[in-house]
Amino acid sequence: MAQRLGMNFVGRRPLASGLGWVLLVAGVLTLMVSATDWITARTDREAAQARLQVRVAPPERRVAAPPPASNELDKVRLRTQTQMAQPWARWLDALEGVEPGAVALIDVQLQSSPAQARVTGEARDMGQALRYLERLQGASPIRSVVLASHEQVRVGEADVLRFVLDLQWEPLP
Repeated sequence: MAQRLGMNFVGRRPLASGLGWVLLVAGVLTLMVSATDWITARTDREAAQARLQVRVAPPERRVAAPPPASNELDKVRLRTQTQMAQPWARWLDALEGVEPGAVALIDVQLQSSPAQARVTGEARDMGQALRYLERLQGASPIRSVVLASHEQVRVGEADVLRFVLDLQWEPLP
């Protein structure tokens, strides 16, 4: 036969011990102290960020005219500023956008004089290389293009024409 379990859900339970109440109060106090510390730290951080943003204003992007060079370091600095002020994005767009896919650019080297570069590229044949050269001559910032050298080379299973161009472009005023 089945025995009764004798469970009574309506009956009164004994009250919690004094130690339980002490632990509950200690936990609530700890939670309050932690919340207060967190709110204080967040307020301090926001105030520090506000002070930092007031102190550090974003720099204006202006290219100032460099002063005249007096010694070798100033000459190097002037040459570097002049090179950095060049319209590199327009120049590189002209190089890459003239004959997309027909010519692979291998190397671009700036020459010692400003507004000059040497470009090495590869094409399938001389016709593609000459079309690239002609289209570069009509590109916006490029002033002149000269075919310096060319040679037939074997790359993997294919023969390609490797060519070198000397370029001059319009410098900034």
